[in-house]
Amino acid sequence: MSAEILNHTPTSGDYPEKHFGQTFISRLWVKFMDNNFQEWVGCFPRTYQSFDKVLTDNANDTAFIVAGGQGYLIDISTRELLHEMDDIPVLESVIHTTNPEYFLVGACYCIYIFDNRKLIKRYDPDFTVDGIYFTEEKDQKAIGHLYSYEYQQDLNVGFSFDLVTNEMTIDKNVKIRQLGPFEFVTVTEKEVKENESFFSKILRRLTDK
Repeated sequence: MSAEILNHTPTSGDYPEKHFGQTFISRLWVKFMDNNFQEWVGCFPRTYQSFDKVLTDNANDTAFIVAGGQGYLIDISTRELLHEMDDIPVLESVIHTTNPEYFLVGACYCIYIFDNRKLIKRYDPDFTVDGIYFTEEKDQKAIGHLYSYEYQQDLNVGFSFDLVTNEMTIDKNVKIRQLGPFEFVTVTEKEVKENESFFSKILRRLTDK
């Protein structure tokens, strides 16, 4: 069983099709294969956002699809829509963790935790966040970086999210500058000081007094 994003519209009749949505600004086509090696394609509405991704669970029973920043949990065998995230902030990242097994979704200001069938929890940090970007799983923790004025005005800071306790820990030693939609670079403390804006320098000097 598998799921993959198609970079072209499939020819009508090549595969059974299912459309998830009624209104389409643009479309994301995903090809699935179930455990009986039967292929089909799903068509998902996209907004003008550029973030698309497809992940499957360990048993390859379900898939989590992000189409233009909107999320869908799909049963691959039955072609059933298990959950649609259509009335929440735009999704900015998603990873599949294995210990424990989750689809872990980073939205603008909160985190959504799915098992392979349903949404099981929403986590809201106790500080202002405007972007959560998961990158990997390590030692039962999800690692990534986030954007928050409360920690660094011009850069993202690192964080870990405990998959067992659902606690977030900030790592201010990790600082990330975003270069493009999916390009990031780690910067040092020296680079931060040298590249901070004129306004940031003035603000820092005022608050240091």
